[in-house]
Amino acid sequence: MISARYAWAAAALLAVALVPTAIHVYGAPAPLQAGGIAQLLPAQLEGFGEPQGGGRSARWTMGQFGTRDFASRRYPDFDADNGLELFAARAWDGKKLFHFPETALVRSGDKTDERMIEIRVTGEPIPARLLEFTASGQHILALYVLFYGKRPVARPVRFQMALLPELMFGTREPMTMIFVRADATETSRAVVETRLHNLLAAAATAFLSAR
Repeated sequence: MISARYAWAAAALLAVALVPTAIHVYGAPAPLQAGGIAQLLPAQLEGFGEPQGGGRSARWTMGQFGTRDFASRRYPDFDADNGLELFAARAWDGKKLFHFPETALVRSGDKTDERMIEIRVTGEPIPARLLEFTASGQHILALYVLFYGKRPVARPVRFQMALLPELMFGTREPMTMIFVRADATETSRAVVETRLHNLLAAAATAFLSAR
């Protein structure tokens, strides 16, 4: 039994505790529409030619990242074997995007390097993760950026912990990942890495500029 003396306090605490549940159950965001991110990233990115399809399907993307909102392209490049791949996706469940996306998008090779770097987007530094793999004498280079809404995310777990009050009581925003990768030889590695930097910067600029 709760004393009548404390009944109002207990009721108030219970009501506060139920707010996040009500928001997430009854105010859950609508599913992201397929192709939304593709509209935010024009096919013609500055400095790059007309892309072809990247080969990632809606079924594959749903299975790997839990979303149908994605863009999959491949840009021709003379220095990169098989061109430059760009894959972008948005999801309400950010964990599916930031939890080792390379396991889905780079399925071969041994990881030889992983570090945080910065790319320049409209003159501002944006955190990006650089990954390198080797397989059969080839280098596989990958770079990706994460955004919560339009906010760059360097360390997603720490970011979500800091965002917890907003996630509990406020309106959620989708997480966006823009991922680029390419194969390179020992001699073309430096050039291909620069091209990936430029492609990622061009895509991130287009994303942040879109309304």
